[in-house]
Amino acid sequence: MRETLAPVQLPSTDETTGETFLGPDMEAILSEQSIATVFHPIVSMGEQKIVGVEALSRGIDPSTGNIVPPTVLFETARHHGRVLDLDRLCRKKSLSAFDKRFARTSRYMLWLNFDPGLLDVTRTPTGMLRRQAAEFDLDPRRIVIEIVESQVEDSRALEEFVKTYRRAGFLIAIDDWGEAYSNMDRIYRLRPDIIKIHHSLACKSDSDVRKRELVGAMLSLARSIGALSVVEGVETRDAAFIARDLGASFMQGFYFCKPTGSRSVIEKECSEKLRVLSEEYKCRRLRMFESRRRYFEKLDSVMEKTAERLYRLGPSQFEPALEEMIGKSRELECAYILDAEGIQVTKAVCSPRPGRRESVLFHPPGKGADRSTENFFLHLRTRDSLFVSTPYTSLSTGRRCVTMSKRIAGGDGAPMILCADCDCHEQSLAQ
Repeated sequence: MRETLAPVQLPSTDETTGETFLGPDMEAILSEQSIATVFHPIVSMGEQKIVGVEALSRGIDPSTGNIVPPTVLFETARHHGRVLDLDRLCRKKSLSAFDKRFARTSRYMLWLNFDPGLLDVTRTPTGMLRRQAAEFDLDPRRIVIEIVESQVEDSRALEEFVKTYRRAGFLIAIDDWGEAYSNMDRIYRLRPDIIKIHHSLACKSDSDVRKRELVGAMLSLARSIGALSVVEGVETRDAAFIARDLGASFMQGFYFCKPTGSRSVIEKECSEKLRVLSEEYKCRRLRMFESRRRYFEKLDSVMEKTAERLYRLGPSQFEPALEEMIGKSRELECAYILDAEGIQVTKAVCSPRPGRRESVLFHPPGKGADRSTENFFLHLRTRDSLFVSTPYTSLSTGRRCVTMSKRIAGGDGAPMILCADCDCHEQSLAQ
C-alpha cells in the first residue's frame, strides 16, 4: 500500500483567478487516474488547415471535482516525488483521448509535452512513450514530442533521448524557444524537426519592430537547420498576419481556438478563422506591395532626376547635388556616390533632420572608403540597374534603413553608382 499523500499548502496561484490554494490530493489523482485532456490546435495559415493538436492535461481533484491547473498539478507531484508517475499518466490519457477523437478520422498530428526534468533522473530513454503509443496502435510518425531543452541539465541524456525517439519515427519539437536560457548550441546539435517560439515573443502589432526582427531571426534559424516553426501566443488577427509575414510554418494561439475537448468546436472555429484570415491577408499583402511599389518609385524618381543632373556636372559639384536631393525627400537619410570599383568618390551627405544616434560607432563613411564588398554595390555588377537592400541598421545614422543603389553616368560618361539610405518603410517591407 502506498503512503497517502495529504494535500499541502504550496505557493501556487490559479493563473485565471489569482487565487492561492491547497495542492490537490496527488495520491488520489494518480490512483483514480483523475486527469482530463483538452486539445489546442496548431494551424497552417498558408494551407488554411489544422495540422495537429497539442494535448494539455488538467487534473481533477477527486475530493472536490475542481480542475487543477497544470502548473499546480506538476508542482504538487514534484513536491511529493511523483512527477514520473504523473507524466506517464498524462501521456497515457492524452494518447487515449486523441485515439478516440482524432486518430481514426483525421490526419492531425498529436503534439505531446514531455517533462524534460525526467531526463536528469532516468538518464537513458525507457521506451515508455513508444510502448504507450503502441498500446493505442498510434503510428509514431503522427506524434510530435515537445521538449523544453533549457530545463534539461544533462545534455548527453537529452541527445540520446532525441536520437532514440527520432529513430522510432517520432518528431521532435523544441518548445518555448526564446524563454529563459535557451541554448543555441543545443539547437544545432539536436537538429529538431520543429521549433516553437515562446508565446511572449508573439508580435501584437507592426510597431513591435525589434521583436519582429528577433522572431524573424529565430525563424530564419529554424529554416537554416531544416526545421519547421510554430509561433505560439497568437491572440489577435494582427499577430497572425505578422507571424505569416515573417515566414512561420504554423501558428498556435487563442485567436484560433481556446483549448477544448471538442473536436467539432476546434474544427468549426479554426476553419472559419482561417478562411477569413486568408482573404484579409491577401488584400493586406496586395496593399503592402502596392505601397512598397509607390514608395520606391517615388524615391527612384528623385534619384533619377539627380542622376540626370550629375551627368551634366563635374565631380566638384556632386556633393551639392546630393544635398539638394536629400532636401527633397524626408525619407532619404544619407547619399553618396561610388565609382565603378566601389570606391566612394564623395563624402556621405546626411539629412540634417533629428533622430540620428549619437555615438563614435555611428558615423558616415568618408570619401575614399572602399564599399566594394557591400551588396548594394555587388548586385549592380550584374545586369541590374537598380537594387534595394533588405532592412539593416545604418552605421551612418544608427537608424534602420534600406539602401537603394542605381547605376548612373558621371559628367565624363564614366560609370558610377548613386547610393541612398532610406527610411525602411517597415510595413511595406514586411516579408
